[in-house]
Amino acid sequence: MTAEKSDVDMGGLGKAFRFTRDDLEANRAGYMSRAQQFQIYGITRQLFGWIVHSGLVSRLFRSPRPIKKITGKVRKMHNTRATVHFGGGGEDGGGNWFDTANEYSIQVETLDKRSRSFYVTSAQFYTIPSRIDITLYYDPVDEQILSVEPPYHASNQELGE
Repeated sequence: MTAEKSDVDMGGLGKAFRFTRDDLEANRAGYMSRAQQFQIYGITRQLFGWIVHSGLVSRLFRSPRPIKKITGKVRKMHNTRATVHFGGGGEDGGGNWFDTANEYSIQVETLDKRSRSFYVTSAQFYTIPSRIDITLYYDPVDEQILSVEPPYHASNQELGE
């Protein structure tokens, strides 16, 4: 991956889901890019260049990690959960506080009415279009979305299951 291949290459989706054109090309071929493998394993992309030059990549990842893809209509779901905590501490009995948690997810429904759900960040939730066909490439182990694109290279079915 070169410095010219940045996350902004893929527009808003590339930035929100943190993938580049190189990542997408690898995903279309059915596997994770080296950078995505490091991202999944918690190693930042800044270390990627150093590791490549040191020769550790070939020792760590001898074969590409396979992925899956699904194509279908996206449906967005946003849930907010509110919790009131009663502390009761102090002289005036105060200490109560209110907490909210937002949960963002998307569901992809295929033409044969199968569906798969994914948890996403708020940035991903607001960037991905809804009610149109989209192709998601994801890691089947961690259920993490790796890249997203219009269904140019898809067969409108989930592969590998």
